[in-house]
Amino acid sequence: MRSSAEQCSRTSNLSAIMGRVFNIQRFSLHDGPGIRTVVFLKGCQMRCAWCANPEGIDCGEVNRLTGESTLLTVAQVHQQVLADEIYFRTSGGGVTLSGGEIALQSGFARELLALCRRDGLHTAVETAGFAPWSVVAEACQFADLVLYDLKLADAEQHLRYTGVSLKPVLQNLQRMLAGKIPLRIRIPVIPYVNDTPDQAEKMMSLIHTLTHHRPCFTGIDLLPYHAFGAGKYVLLGQTYRYAAMHPNPRKANVRVLKQAAKQFRLPVNVLSHCIA
Repeated sequence: MRSSAEQCSRTSNLSAIMGRVFNIQRFSLHDGPGIRTVVFLKGCQMRCAWCANPEGIDCGEVNRLTGESTLLTVAQVHQQVLADEIYFRTSGGGVTLSGGEIALQSGFARELLALCRRDGLHTAVETAGFAPWSVVAEACQFADLVLYDLKLADAEQHLRYTGVSLKPVLQNLQRMLAGKIPLRIRIPVIPYVNDTPDQAEKMMSLIHTLTHHRPCFTGIDLLPYHAFGAGKYVLLGQTYRYAAMHPNPRKANVRVLKQAAKQFRLPVNVLSHCIA
């Protein structure tokens, strides 16, 4: 697993680190407090069947949807982020690093967040935690908030729908919860996958066990499924695996997860849509 994580890094030294960025999204309202700029880093080891950003999965230096180079320096991205500083200051917002999986470019993530911290900006990261702990910790070192994605609590189903083991995801979540950085667990609510009563109860029971007496845990965000990224698979010549597995998806049953969270006395918030 380590070699896969390291292949996305191009670190000569910390002062000249470069990263692969496939999108910088301004005026985001769902990726931390206030108005935010979200920097999407390229490369992901997971293969979630419903992924809305297939162009961000591989570690290549070109965005296959646009044909543009994705290589940027920390300074270049930092400059773009600072263009929205006035909105951060007035709304309590800041910068969020997402992906892809930010841990695959941990050195780049660390340096970018350090610069933003230096400027007094609120920093957040989104990670699914499937990488060696050393790089997950490095990527999150200068984060004021961690948004930790948890897709499923069932190990067999997790492997089926994401292509990877659940075990390291939970191990890294436990390590993160033992720290001091405020953390929210984000659950993409996917029809037929994790929005059934059985799966919802397993998920909330697991979260209750992991977060009990963990003061850094601030709650759960539910992100209902959408198919906005389905057209990207056509453009990339790829199969949208979720549609092949579930040809007629219904609306995500957010209510069943809210009820399960209430049963375990877990604070929960529903966002407008699933972003990954």
